[in-house]
Formats: sequence, structure tokens, C-alpha cells
Amino acid sequence: MNERSAEFDCTITNWTYVYGLSQDVASAVKAADFEPDVIVALAPDGWFAGRCLRDLLGIDELASLKIDPSLEAEAAESITDALPAERVADKNVLLVDDIADTGGTLSRAASIVADREASEVRTATLHAIDTSDFTPAFFGDRFEDWQWVIYPWTFTEDMSELIAGVMTSVADDRFSTDEIRDHLASFHGITRAELEMAHPDRLTEVLAEMDRRDLIEAIDADGEQQWELRETTN
Repeated sequence: MNERSAEFDCTITNWTYVYGLSQDVASAVKAADFEPDVIVALAPDGWFAGRCLRDLLGIDELASLKIDPSLEAEAAESITDALPAERVADKNVLLVDDIADTGGTLSRAASIVADREASEVRTATLHAIDTSDFTPAFFGDRFEDWQWVIYPWTFTEDMSELIAGVMTSVADDRFSTDEIRDHLASFHGITRAELEMAHPDRLTEVLAEMDRRDLIEAIDADGEQQWELRETTN
């Protein structure tokens, strides 16, 4: 993730909501009379939407493309999951990702597919953000301002990073589960109600997984379980 302030808004999604967005995207594609021959899903975050759209649009061909956004766009090694030209040449391509965040990766991917002599390339995402430099042709929902969107397929990864971030930012050595909840609400607007509605009882699961991965350590503090960052955690 790019460097940004310790406080920023997050939106938590669940499977029902994001599948509904996939349906909305499929409806928009149909309304535009665009007939893709193949879907290219950006790996790994575009895989869920790509697979859903394959089903919803009745498309046989599904391919994958992965780009390392940490590398310069012009660098050949930035394409870490090659897309054979024959998969897209002379075909209408729907390029799919989960979100157009800054838009850089999606724009780069569209150029790569076009360079492989696709007949037409159109882009689709579950979410678009108005601050992005690239707006996809189709999207399910949009945000006016940037925020961190937490999808079900990245829930443990994203929540682990957010929890470690707030524990680093607050000048305490140990945190109860309720204190972690409070800090998630304060720093990122993730209320207990929102978290439990989207992913019931998952916070305790994430904390246990962070402990298993040696990111945090469970401490017995006078009979109350608390958590502290391990020294190796940045």
C-alpha cells in the first residue's frame, strides 16, 4: 500500500454485496451491447469478479494477467503472469479487476491487452473511485473519495494490516479485543455493528490468525486476554 496518514476511511464488503455488484456490471455490459469473447481477470484480486462475470455473461474463455504495481510500468518484468497473445488476438476483451483505485494498474493492463492485438478492450470493476486517474467502462458502484475497500477475499490480510497499524500508532503496549475494536472505529470508521453485520465473529478469528503468523502475541493479563505486537512487526 502507498504511504498515507494513519487515519483513513475503510468500507467492509461481504459476499452477497459483491456478487450483487457483479450482477450490476453484467447488466451494464449487456445494456452496452458489448459482446466479449474472453474475460481477462487481473490476478489475484479480479479473479472473483472475473469468474462471476464469465458465468453471468455466458463467456467460455477466462484468462489471467498479473502486474506487479511496485515496478515501473515500462518494465517487462512488471508482468508477472504472462498473457499469451493468442488468448486475446482478434477478440473482444473484457478486462476485470475489483477496484479502480489509482487506476494505474488497470490502465497498464488495458494497454498490454491492446498490444496483443485484441479487437476491442473494455474494462470493468466492482468499484470505481472518482479520484482515480482511470475510469473503467463498467462498474458496480462508485465512491467520491478514496477509501480502503475490504473485500471478502482479502478480509484476513487487510484486517491484519489495519490492526497492526492502529496498534503501532497508539502508544500502548497491550490491547484488549474491545480496545482494538475502538481503535478500528476511531482510525478507520469501522464500527462494531458494520464489522459484525458483514463478517460476524471474524475479528477474534483474525486476531488468532495474526498470533499464528507471529504478528501479534496473546497475553494473559489477570485473566483477560490481551494482545501485543511482536518485536519483529513493523
